[in-house]
Amino acid sequence: MKVVLCLSGLETGDFTRRALERLPDAVEFNLLFVIDTRPVEELNFIRRGHLFGQRTGTSHQPDMHTADQELGSQILAEAAAIIENHPAGKHQIAAQLIFEGRPEREIISYLDRNPADLVVIGTRFNGDLNAPPPRPGPEPLPPIESNLGRGPQSIPPIARFVIDHALCDVLILK
Repeated sequence: MKVVLCLSGLETGDFTRRALERLPDAVEFNLLFVIDTRPVEELNFIRRGHLFGQRTGTSHQPDMHTADQELGSQILAEAAAIIENHPAGKHQIAAQLIFEGRPEREIISYLDRNPADLVVIGTRFNGDLNAPPPRPGPEPLPPIESNLGRGPQSIPPIARFVIDHALCDVLILK
């Protein structure tokens, strides 16, 4: 079974262990980490348009790029170590890849070029599904029934995009 494990850097060890618990033995893993360039693009747009005219503020970009690459390598190494030391011991790591761009598009692009049986992706939702949403403003609002964590808002945009566009099964871990 060929599995693409999409790593985000948040709780890499816990995410990798939970994925291993849900998968059969003898899995071939492709570990994927995407450096999200969207924040940099948005920040440069703001700088260019509002703060610095046409200057893009690129003096720190090589340092930031190197730091992102090092972080990606550390995340991939952590996940690889957990997979290699798994008690089943029958898992293989076929590739450890770092891409740059919008994560949802890079994941789908990779899956189009390298078909897989399953893609495993996490979400950043760590809250209680039954907890009421935070109440804005200084005045308390009347009680309402909460749907936090349910319905169309329960899956973040990156995971939703992968679900909608992947040509294989998708496992989402919260």
